[in-house]
Amino acid sequence: MTVQNQIDFAPANSSLRPTTKIFLSYNRKDVDRVRPVAVFLNNAGHDVWWDREITGGHEFGPEIEAELLKADKIVVLWSERSVKSAWVRDEAGVGRDSGRLIPVTLDGSQPPLGFRQFQTIDLSKWKGRGSCSELLELLKAVGDIGAAIEAIAPSSVAHERGWTNPRVLSAALVILLVVTLTSALLLWSSSGPETPAFAAAPGTATGNSQAVRVSASNDVKLIKLRRAARERSANALDR
Repeated sequence: MTVQNQIDFAPANSSLRPTTKIFLSYNRKDVDRVRPVAVFLNNAGHDVWWDREITGGHEFGPEIEAELLKADKIVVLWSERSVKSAWVRDEAGVGRDSGRLIPVTLDGSQPPLGFRQFQTIDLSKWKGRGSCSELLELLKAVGDIGAAIEAIAPSSVAHERGWTNPRVLSAALVILLVVTLTSALLLWSSSGPETPAFAAAPGTATGNSQAVRVSASNDVKLIKLRRAARERSANALDR
């Protein structure tokens, strides 16, 4: 099935899951609202049929009846128009009587009498782009639990941990750099040469005083480096 206006949703590895044959029942005047639903289900890896698939020269009745019989699920898209359509009611009746009905409302309209005992998925707030919890309900209803889990898990984990925040990522990298640099300096300071080479012989007053001055100089440098590292870390966290 080839459909234009692709939707911002395509669960990963959808080709690895079993394909569900889905029949879409709707009123033809709602085609602009129906197309995103068809694309969404198609992108999820399912075989979606709606009467836009009927080619020229074919009769509506026999082909629709054949597709109804072949479908695993019958998704009925209720709207102010479709609740008045005898065609949609007949198709919904086939889905209800065979246990394959999945009712959806496009504009918040209630299903007609005889279909209100089924829980209806409300897509009235979906604008045809991106994902929402009701679309995940639709995937679950057609039996695609895997796609629903894949669609919701990565985004929820990233949101809970704040990994998608650039400031958090930047601060974490700076802190890691500071910790690494400080550890390296401490290791270098503790494992460096015990006695530097001096012009005077070791043990003399001149040699001892030079050693003290060099040690003090190294300590000052280390303190300055640590202070600069702490300042960089604090600046990064304040951004």
